[in-house]
Amino acid sequence: MKGYDLLTQDPKDASTWVWQKPGMDLRTYDNLMIDEIVVVPLPGSETEKIPEDLRKRATDAFREMLVARVDPYYSVVDKPADHVLRLRVAITDLVPVDEMEDGKPAIGTGSAAIEAVMMDAQTGEVFVRVIERISGSTRGTEAKQKWRAVEGAFLEWSDRLLDFMDQQHGVK
Repeated sequence: MKGYDLLTQDPKDASTWVWQKPGMDLRTYDNLMIDEIVVVPLPGSETEKIPEDLRKRATDAFREMLVARVDPYYSVVDKPADHVLRLRVAITDLVPVDEMEDGKPAIGTGSAAIEAVMMDAQTGEVFVRVIERISGSTRGTEAKQKWRAVEGAFLEWSDRLLDFMDQQHGVK
C-alpha cells in the first residue's frame, strides 16, 4: 500500500495503524462501493500456504459480511458515481487456530490482518488508510473452531466500517 509513511499507530491499539485525510468531510458520501477483497500474503507467512480455494472462500465471506452489515444503512453499489466511497481491502494474513488431532484448539489464538483504503470512487482521492491485525476474536460462531478467530476479525471489521460511516454522518 502506498502511503505507509503517513500512517500512525493508534494509541489505544498497537496492532492498528491509520491515516485520515485532515479536514475530510464525508457527510455527502451515502453510498459505498466495496471492491472484491484480495489476499496478498505477507512474505514468508503461513497465509502463503493456504490453498487458493480457501482464500477465495475467506474473501467472499468477508465481503458478504461487510455488505450485510452496512447495506441496511448505506447503499452498497457496484459502480463509481457521485457521492460514492470506494473501499479496497487486502487480507495480508490469515492465521487459523492450531488444532490437535481431536479437533480441539491447541496453541495459538488465530488472527487476521488487513490493509484497507477508502477513497472517492470517481476521483480516487484517498481519505483513509488502515493496517490492522485482530487476534483471538471469539465473535465467530458459524465457522469451525479452527477459523473462528478469523471470522470474528471479519465481523469486527464489518462493525467498524458501519461505525466509521455513522461517525462521518453524525449518527449516534
